[in-house]
Amino acid sequence: DWPVAAGVALVAVAAFLPTLANGFVTWDDDRNFLTNPHWRGLGPAQLGWMLTTPHLGLWVPLTWATLGLDYLLWGLRPAGYHATSLALHAATAGVVYLVALRLLAA
Repeated sequence: DWPVAAGVALVAVAAFLPTLANGFVTWDDDRNFLTNPHWRGLGPAQLGWMLTTPHLGLWVPLTWATLGLDYLLWGLRPAGYHATSLALHAATAGVVYLVALRLLAA
């Protein structure tokens, strides 16, 4: 089961690996990341903002916390954010395979 789940994760990585060369998108990344200094890091001020403030109509503190960690790791280099998303996507694909296998076997 685990080797196949790892294979599913690797397929996800292979499919989305080219995204590492992309920049931020022009849809809302400017308002979310580039002109919004409140999320940059995981200090008390940033965490307070993440936990209490809806931004662009959404309250997503876990998303902001992961982005704050990305900022600490990568600064504003888009490839790092894409790498984090790719790793999370690949791991999720493998877990979904394992859950589906278990549910379908029941």
